[in-house]
Amino acid sequence: MLRLDPMLPAVAAACPIMCGTAAHALRSAGQLARAEPLYLEALAHVVAGNAWHEAQRASILAGLDQCRRPDGQAKPWWKVW
Repeated sequence: MLRLDPMLPAVAAACPIMCGTAAHALRSAGQLARAEPLYLEALAHVVAGNAWHEAQRASILAGLDQCRRPDGQAKPWWKVW
């Protein structure tokens, strides 16, 4: 998180679709409130009809769904069970 925080504005400016990757990192760290706006920003930049973008869209929507679950249902990335 120490390296990601200062880089978030640069990531969003350089490649907005990469906000989804940054949001995945924040979600994995348990920072759901910070991850959700990044997922929404990445979703706004998905290009319809582009196969890679459509794959990213599915990943972004899955991450956004996990952010919006009640706290009891969200699991840390390391908790398999």
